[in-house]
Amino acid sequence: MKSLKSLILRYPAAASVALFGLFFVLSEIELDKWLMNWMGYQKASYLSGTLVQGCVSGVIVLVIAWLGMTREAGFTPISRWKSVWLIWPVVVFSVLNGIDVIDGTLQINWADGWLIVLLVLLYISVGLIEEILFRGLILPLMLRQWGSTRGGVYKAVLISSAIFGLAHLANLLLGRREALSTGAQITYGIFFGVFFAACFLRNRSIWPVIFAHFLFDLAGNLHEITVGHVYS
Repeated sequence: MKSLKSLILRYPAAASVALFGLFFVLSEIELDKWLMNWMGYQKASYLSGTLVQGCVSGVIVLVIAWLGMTREAGFTPISRWKSVWLIWPVVVFSVLNGIDVIDGTLQINWADGWLIVLLVLLYISVGLIEEILFRGLILPLMLRQWGSTRGGVYKAVLISSAIFGLAHLANLLLGRREALSTGAQITYGIFFGVFFAACFLRNRSIWPVIFAHFLFDLAGNLHEITVGHVYS
């Protein structure tokens, strides 16, 4: 294990790509068919994502701690946080993204409380796994290799954000999205990757970007728990 740790820290950029591949594969484990023995498809899908992404997030945190990178990954006390207000554009965009629910055009199906809880938990787990993996592990590893200069910092931010955006290509390859929507997702994924990386570096904490990521994704998917929506 010591030799593996030394190898990762000796070649951090290459190791970050390899670790991304490993954790990406683990995050694609599906439990929904098994869970459907006890609940409907939509709830099973939400719970499967929550359990898998939550567990993989925990493993990533353990890897970060094993590498001695807890502080670099942004697991810092509130006293060290700076400029948390920088996430405000995501908060505003999230409100606009969920405006149909906020203004009453779409009505939340409050009759199914567990479905609402599972949706919230799902997107908490999405925020956790994506931010801890990309901003908490991959970006700091790349900064270890290139972060000694301003140009190197930009390089680390851009490459880690590109990987984040291109990871959404899996939605097309696995048949979850069409080409056009996947292309849009990759594009704004790269953009938000850069934004979240900048906030992370300025905030000196992983928690504000996890919250912003969660809020953005939740607002964009509230329609899934509205009256009359057919989940597929």
